[in-house]
Amino acid sequence: VDDMAQLKAHLLSMRKNDIAENVIRRLLTYGIGRELNYRDRSDVETILSQSKENGFLLQDMIVAICQSDTFRGATNNEVKRKTNDP
Repeated sequence: VDDMAQLKAHLLSMRKNDIAENVIRRLLTYGIGRELNYRDRSDVETILSQSKENGFLLQDMIVAICQSDTFRGATNNEVKRKTNDP
């Protein structure tokens, strides 16, 4: 990588997933007002997967973060009830 154009091309072709995950983690950390921990990992992975399907659009990342259980403050019991509801 010799210049900024090559760096950008390299990052977009080889590291897009890593960059998106970093953006999601930083936005989620800011949104919830605390550091992420191991319990937040599944939400990050879900948001990353959704973002990848949508072409890593920032708007979709923000919406997915706002809809996540971590952002909404859902406890483990609330998540279990939600997934067990018919």
